[in-house]
Amino acid sequence: MIENEFSLTRPFAEAIVEAEKLLAGAPHVKTEQDLLEGYDYLAGSIRASLQMAWAYQRDFPYFTASTGPYTKMGLDNPDTLYFNANIRDDREYLVTGVRGTTADLSFQILNGDYSPVVVPDSLAAFDDRAIEIGEDGRFELRFGPARENPGPNYFTLGKGSSMLVVREVHSDWATEKRGEIRIQCVDTAGQAPPVPDRSALAKRYGVTGKILLSRLKTFLAFPKWFYDDLPVNTMTEPRSTPGGLTTQFSSAGHYELGDEEAMIVTVPKCADAPYQGIQLGSLWYVSLDYINHQTSLTADQARVDPDGKIRFVISERDPGLANWLERTGHDRGYVQIRWQRLARDLGPDDGPVVEVGKVDELPDRLGGEDRGPAGRRRRPDAGVSMENLLRDKVVVVSGIGPGLGRSIAVRSALAGADVVLAARTESRLTEVAKEVTDLGRRAVAIRTDIDDADSAANLVSEAVEAFGRVDAVVHNAFAVPPLTDLATVDFDAVRAGFETAAISVLRLTRLFLPALKESKGSLVMINSAVLRHSRRTFGAYKMAKSSLLSLSQSLASELGPDGIRVNTVAPGYIWAPNLKWYFAYLAKERGITSEEVYAETASTIDLRKLPEPDEIADAVVFLASPMARAITGQCLDVNGGEYHH
Repeated sequence: MIENEFSLTRPFAEAIVEAEKLLAGAPHVKTEQDLLEGYDYLAGSIRASLQMAWAYQRDFPYFTASTGPYTKMGLDNPDTLYFNANIRDDREYLVTGVRGTTADLSFQILNGDYSPVVVPDSLAAFDDRAIEIGEDGRFELRFGPARENPGPNYFTLGKGSSMLVVREVHSDWATEKRGEIRIQCVDTAGQAPPVPDRSALAKRYGVTGKILLSRLKTFLAFPKWFYDDLPVNTMTEPRSTPGGLTTQFSSAGHYELGDEEAMIVTVPKCADAPYQGIQLGSLWYVSLDYINHQTSLTADQARVDPDGKIRFVISERDPGLANWLERTGHDRGYVQIRWQRLARDLGPDDGPVVEVGKVDELPDRLGGEDRGPAGRRRRPDAGVSMENLLRDKVVVVSGIGPGLGRSIAVRSALAGADVVLAARTESRLTEVAKEVTDLGRRAVAIRTDIDDADSAANLVSEAVEAFGRVDAVVHNAFAVPPLTDLATVDFDAVRAGFETAAISVLRLTRLFLPALKESKGSLVMINSAVLRHSRRTFGAYKMAKSSLLSLSQSLASELGPDGIRVNTVAPGYIWAPNLKWYFAYLAKERGITSEEVYAETASTIDLRKLPEPDEIADAVVFLASPMARAITGQCLDVNGGEYHH
């Protein structure tokens, strides 16, 4: 018998009604705008609660992005990428990853979740200094029950262990690159979780409602524990951050400022803290808008004065000085400084001094001839800031794989796009789609063989149906070329190369033309540095890629009157998994190290380094964006100076 169609979701719906009452009764709500911000906070909390309930797979865990621009909570740090996975203390888990170049990477095991009356115990907390990491940045950790002689990188799960939290912290978003991390339960490897039945789904909706209410109650109470009893417009001395992160200190406070007032926070730049950052938060105890406004800064982003101190200015209007933090209409709010990855405890001399004054008096009060506005930065990712280049655009990327295809998709999402992912391998699509959605953008994964006409047509149909529009198509599909002299190469292999490199690209382009004409969109073809050389055995590959270049240039002329731009990116070496494997193979053959092979190769390139996937993907994002609105019919070489063209 089928129950009432709303019976599954009713407990969740009732929890949302209760949540609205909590928001309306919050003690800090004084204006309509305060309440509306609460509803915005509620939306993120609903999304996060659903994610947490559906991700509760302790035997089949995966890392979820627990906090981000659209799922804020707990005065989230704008410079931190938060991940968590549910675990149990009687299982063994394998965590693998690649250490990026970020300022800090830490791991923490909790025995519960935050509640309105309890901060969960931290059973273990450490950063990557406590683990062994390979020369290539890869690491492998194991978490499980106590065992004799566990060896390096094995961490015992204490009784009651229920969650593994990972934090990756950026200090300089312009140069640091995020890493990679995955988790699997060793005891269930090769198995799959059961398909949820009606009872399981009903339980998930019920749990979602409980998570939502607990989350809201907890973080409405949290400020009272740590902030509200402090004198207004002051900050505490540095103190060990609550929650068990032993190498993190923080200074906290709350402000109340008129529109003509400013708070000046003066703090020494700490040489012993790889990460030092300040942020503002609303009375809902979440970060202010850090995507579109400068509401946080790190020591690497801030202007440091000659005396070694940083002077942050918190105000509503721009004072025309360095290190301005925008309070974005919030005359009341929270302010916090964090120091992370510390090698020593901090004392009062490391902490902030706070003053309040008139905005118009600041230039004379602070003095100095070189206190112009600081350069801004925005998250959400390392590399050159791509924010808003593709905001709310829809980008289709073919040839999704672990290297360039993945980077193009993720960098497009970081630039604000929703992404349609196409590839023949479903597992790759699933992995990259999760990365895109973890960044707060939508992703549609469509298994596609672009050499098949029906499959290509299905890609176009599903993409348009999913999003109603297409703004850019990136042709990244690749077929391994026949690396044989032209005098002996198999003609069928040559034809296959032309099929993927040119014919299939033309067919897919024609199918997308109605949508691209409507959006006045763009096409980006991924070519190759083979265009710039004529080495033996590369002849068939060069023929195919040369035809792709001719295709893109001809399409640029044909489609220009419709407002469609067509450009090409030609990478050289790409420091991605395939090339890393090949260098390891060469090293073994020659009896040297992979690093030596890399150094030899890089010595022939002007920049002395091999381009990485993200660096090539950024060029693609640029050409797909309105920033390149006057560029069409061009081929942009991204090769670090290997060839000049």
